[in-house]
Amino acid sequence: MTRADAVAPGAARSGRLWLEPALVVTGAVLLVVVQAQGITTPSSWYDEAATYSGASRAWPSLWAMLGHIDAVHGLYYALMHPIAVAFGPDPFALRVTSTLAVGAAAALVYALARQFGTAWSAAAAALLFAGLGRTAWMATEARSFALTTALATLLTLLLVLAVRTRRSTALSIAYAVVAVIGIHVFLYVILVVVAHVVTLAWLPLDRRRRTRLLVAAGAAMAASIPLGLVVVSQRGQLGGTFAVDAGALRHVFIGEFFHRELQQGWLAWGFLAFAVVALLVRRRHWPATPEPAEPALAAVAHPVRVLLPWLVVPTAAILAVSVLGPSILQPRALVLSAPAFCVLFADTVRRALGGVTAVVLAVTVALTGVGAFAANRQLAAKNADWPAPVAYLERNAAPGDGILYSTPIDYRTWPSLIGLMHPDAVGDLVDVTLLVPGRDRADLFDERSTSADAVPLMAELPRVFYVRSRALADADVADDLAALHDAGLVRAETWEGRLTAVETWVRAGG
Repeated sequence: MTRADAVAPGAARSGRLWLEPALVVTGAVLLVVVQAQGITTPSSWYDEAATYSGASRAWPSLWAMLGHIDAVHGLYYALMHPIAVAFGPDPFALRVTSTLAVGAAAALVYALARQFGTAWSAAAAALLFAGLGRTAWMATEARSFALTTALATLLTLLLVLAVRTRRSTALSIAYAVVAVIGIHVFLYVILVVVAHVVTLAWLPLDRRRRTRLLVAAGAAMAASIPLGLVVVSQRGQLGGTFAVDAGALRHVFIGEFFHRELQQGWLAWGFLAFAVVALLVRRRHWPATPEPAEPALAAVAHPVRVLLPWLVVPTAAILAVSVLGPSILQPRALVLSAPAFCVLFADTVRRALGGVTAVVLAVTVALTGVGAFAANRQLAAKNADWPAPVAYLERNAAPGDGILYSTPIDYRTWPSLIGLMHPDAVGDLVDVTLLVPGRDRADLFDERSTSADAVPLMAELPRVFYVRSRALADADVADDLAALHDAGLVRAETWEGRLTAVETWVRAGG
């Protein structure tokens, strides 16, 4: 045998060793490229305006604001600060961080699923995650959801690795650090840590290993107590979008992971239920995979005991709190449990029906998310259409004209945020109700007067553009219309977009 023949088998093994990570990285990059398509098309909306308002202000102003409101997002605003300062309210710059986080989360989903199964089931889990309706949504959202989902997955991966390693001190420390970071990026990550405590109590661990990891989890939660106290003191910061009523099940089983894709949700849950039944009928067990150096350690990291608490505990906790007090149910905030569903889906189908079948079913479910991808890249995907009225104003308004924004009734009716997110378009107009800009006060947005208080100023202007949400009833805009009349103005033209209208009011007899 020649020297080259002796080296060749080792080289082949080395090549195979690098092939799987290379494919995972390539897949993650491809996912980022695909999800980045069209992310600038949707209009910014209330939540993204909040991100820009917090992240773009000077550090002293941000610190003062967090002491009053939105401490729950404080670290996220700090992380976004350099981007907001460098690029302003550019939608691509603000959203691409979420797109990148989606790619990272998908790679971590693969790595986590690989701890329990084969490359086939890991690929199935990652592909399913990539095609979820919520994934298509959060990839375009300048908010912390994608980042916290990635951090929750990394946290679970560290937990599994620590359970399966004899010398787990370093991993336990890493777990505590990532947990503290995740909780401060968004407080709901603490619910993932609580789920992990349930896992540690459920797994058959030796006392030393369980204690070490429980201490890490406890330390992370203890370090986050100051944040929790501030958030609780800021009433309304965890206020829910939905009531816990007869429709709550739809929000839980569809809204959390599949956004508005009913077909995708029913299909995914249906396939998972079928696989569970198949396992029960065939009386199969959950063998420990992949083959570890120390089989006894791998066996304790049972996938159900790791994934089920992560899937159930955050939602159950939010529902319990919402039943006992004011609702804090926000399905979008619980997307951080989506990786648990994806890995559980893939591993269950693999054990019941095989790895190839797991990939086929995951791809089938993912393909039903194509509609969600397209829908989340439409102008009004976020229930706002601000670029449309901005384009109208750019064509018709002149420096020195006035602009009056309708008074918001809820987060969907804040046209005044157009001024924050499109300053180049309306910066030369006289904002007749503006008293104190948001960046100069310990609050997210501007302090404004009523339209009645702005009558003297409007009386001095030759023309005022009244920007209002079309969702407002006539009674909601009656005071604004009265103020415009009192200022001696008459309506000359009305432009209507899908969600926003712009009325041109000119001097009577002019």
